[in-house]
Amino acid sequence: MKKMFLISLVCLCVCCGESPKKNVASAKKNIAPSEDTIASQKNYINFESSEELLKKINKSKNLFSKERDIGVNYKGWTSSYTDSVQLIKKRIGTKYNIYLYTYQYTPPEYAAFHTEYLEINNLKISIDSLLRKGHNDVIEKNPYFYFHTVSYLHFGKNDYVLIELGNRNFNMNGDIFSYLLIKMHKSQLISTWLFYNGYQDEKVFADFDNDGELDYLDWGTRKNEISLYSLKKDSLIKNKEKFIFVVPSKEFIKFEETYHESNDWYYIVDKSKSNWFFKF
Repeated sequence: MKKMFLISLVCLCVCCGESPKKNVASAKKNIAPSEDTIASQKNYINFESSEELLKKINKSKNLFSKERDIGVNYKGWTSSYTDSVQLIKKRIGTKYNIYLYTYQYTPPEYAAFHTEYLEINNLKISIDSLLRKGHNDVIEKNPYFYFHTVSYLHFGKNDYVLIELGNRNFNMNGDIFSYLLIKMHKSQLISTWLFYNGYQDEKVFADFDNDGELDYLDWGTRKNEISLYSLKKDSLIKNKEKFIFVVPSKEFIKFEETYHESNDWYYIVDKSKSNWFFKF
């Protein structure tokens, strides 16, 4: 009986291609075909790793170049109220006058985090305002960010600054990885975008379709669809014609059922449901 139930779930996942909600229980609905089934069905390609799949779908030469670590030495809890609520100033990169005002320690008061901000050419941008400009509606409530590294890309007539963000909230998943993209033109700030909980590789930002516009590959954890967004006239537009359907591997499902946790990406491509710029 259990075996028949699992087979039914496999059919549901493969036929519908629905994206699971972000919780462990829902991931069990996306049961992947077995390795033997994949080998016998021409509709599936197992890339064995998410890195291998990303390398396949991104052939662009317009990629960000990493400069260095930002160098904010974040620390944990402290009994000193003065230390924990004192904002420190850190320069982000060397190319532009971008500064981060952040807390070195975890403040004892929850509301204190909401006063962190960026300063770009004397223009102050609160971290909270960046959260409200995220590219989708999946941002968790009040995440606290690590600012890790900064990268640059000159593309077209503009410069782009890409900052890696981690999650330093001990109540949330520490593996959540995000990006802050800043668009500059002749030292003037054009716009900013926050990409929350995405794939941990800067190559998700590139010109995938070679149309002269910077794109973002939206590939989140436990998502059945890899979608594409493009920056067109400073607006983030989803490409509804290009997408890749993926399913979890057998090992992924086994790990999730055993340990009741996961933070990974699906990488078995369903060719029959995918429509990319080339045929798999």
